[in-house]
Amino acid sequence: MLTWPSISPMSVWKSLTYHRLPQQPLKLYVLKLDGSYFEVGVAKTATIAELKEAVEEVFSQLPRDTHINISWSHVWGHFCLCYKGRKLVDDKASVRLFGIKDDDQLCFVRHISINDGQEKEERPVKEPSANINSLCVEMVKTLIPEGW
Repeated sequence: MLTWPSISPMSVWKSLTYHRLPQQPLKLYVLKLDGSYFEVGVAKTATIAELKEAVEEVFSQLPRDTHINISWSHVWGHFCLCYKGRKLVDDKASVRLFGIKDDDQLCFVRHISINDGQEKEERPVKEPSANINSLCVEMVKTLIPEGW
């Protein structure tokens, strides 16, 4: 004979009445090298990899007449996102680890140069507004040979 497991009325009530409300995504602003911004939304629990996917998604939704073919592996190989001077390069890290919150600004910066598999000493990240023209020139020089 089959018997039903005993379930307390309280546990049934909790499971039926407790519904986790969806969290509002973080609204972030990303400074492009030309000085303009775009908005991106990610979950508060997002990883850096998910943040990068959200950035890619913004560009994939551009109207067809402004859509350009972007080599994201090339972009992420030469540039990374930066928040308050900290490079966001660990794809598995959570955005919460960096203290990123709603309405914060991120920017693109150049990666650390790598020689023979060893990283050079990391230099402090310059504020984007102070050096935006040189960053634009650097990105264009890097991307043009790749057919951008």
